[in-house]
Amino acid sequence: MVSIRNKSAVKALFLAALCLFAVANAFGGDLASNSRAFAQEATLASTPVALADQVYTIGIDRSVSQHFAIRYQLSGNAIFTALPPVPVVAGGGAVASVTYPGIGGANANYVEYEVHISSPFVASTTTLTLTGATIALGAFTFDCAAPAPAITLTVSLRDLFFQTGIDLIGTHTRNCATIGGAATLTAAADTGTTINALTVTPTVPATTFVVQNNDSALLAQAPVTVSTSTASVFDPTGAAPYVLVTGDSVTITITGDFSGLATNGLFYDLNDSGTSQTGERFTVSGTTATLTLAGDAVGLGTVHQVGFIPNGTTRLATRVFGISATITPALAGTATRSLCDANATWWSWNINGTFLFSNYITLSPGNCTKVRFTNYTSTAIVLQLDPANLVLDQGTFTPNPALLTGGIMQLSIPANGSLQASVSCDPAADTLEVGPLVTAFTGTQPIRARATFLALAQGGFVDGMTLVASPVGVITIDKMIKPIN
Repeated sequence: MVSIRNKSAVKALFLAALCLFAVANAFGGDLASNSRAFAQEATLASTPVALADQVYTIGIDRSVSQHFAIRYQLSGNAIFTALPPVPVVAGGGAVASVTYPGIGGANANYVEYEVHISSPFVASTTTLTLTGATIALGAFTFDCAAPAPAITLTVSLRDLFFQTGIDLIGTHTRNCATIGGAATLTAAADTGTTINALTVTPTVPATTFVVQNNDSALLAQAPVTVSTSTASVFDPTGAAPYVLVTGDSVTITITGDFSGLATNGLFYDLNDSGTSQTGERFTVSGTTATLTLAGDAVGLGTVHQVGFIPNGTTRLATRVFGISATITPALAGTATRSLCDANATWWSWNINGTFLFSNYITLSPGNCTKVRFTNYTSTAIVLQLDPANLVLDQGTFTPNPALLTGGIMQLSIPANGSLQASVSCDPAADTLEVGPLVTAFTGTQPIRARATFLALAQGGFVDGMTLVASPVGVITIDKMIKPIN
């Protein structure tokens, strides 16, 4: 007769031998990677979502009657919304009866099954597949900058006789579910629009565009795509990618300078007509323009042009537009979210003229500021000063009406020559100096200003300088700055 103490020793020795055998013959169990992303637009924290099949390949041999339990554990606040079907055994000729012993399941974050083997399991060959599992993700937030952490599934095995863990090496935890966005925004940087400062239409230069890329003289365009689905982001059933529906509301927002825009001139050309039509037009208020579309609006989902139609009379200036978008899902309880990949510098305009910046002008009595421009080409160059671009620290002025054309002061720099103009004082007698550019100043002395001139020529062909003469005859000369347009 074997004593109880001896029985315990035998059991311990057997267990140790079993563990050594298992380690010696272990390939390492592996839970295959098969995660699924679910659309934020259609998923609440409590919405049942269907997992993809979770396939576990056993890492050790198991002979007949070496029965074991398999446990599936979810992370975070996720729970099983219903008892999943028992795992399916396959591979290596393995046969087993899999039963649910009432441990975990619906409304729990884990579930266990017992596997009673009738034909041996083969390491690295036999699989157990959990199919048809539905879970609720629990509390989560979707944010482009800080995506919600994935829900993981962990598989663990336990010998039913010894009640100890088996198949302990290998990969037992994988992501099984994440939250994603079905709707996306694609707005790559566009620098292909150039204001045409070299053409006067009808009387004011820089009111049209250079005909190039997707732009015509009276229509500038930049491409944007708002997708209505993403191939890897599924509806809660997991059967197909989620596609936006009528109740899903997408709002596109463009920010920037809309001066010079024609009435109804900003539009998202959903039908690729090249014209502004009802249902495509942005509402512009100050420096912000918005357009709201139903999720199933015809044309969404493919690339289209955002069009800008100028009014043809206002001189256009270089500018940068930003773009972003939000979606308000139809599903009650889901929050409005920003689409990823907003672009604050989406659409940048250039100009084929040259800006010349004079950063210090004094308009105080006794001082005299003059500006001088040099033309290095064989044709005359038009020089413009928009009164709005002569900016005083304080006070007011009146532009010289004799120099105004279409509300803008216009001068001419002669071919291979120079032009000198007085800003506020009378031109020197018996010279070709022109001016004054402005008169009738008011304000507390001293009055200082800065000015931005526009030469209708490329930057390498024209230069400018500012000359400030003080009452005692001291002349200060500063070269004007020419930024890269």
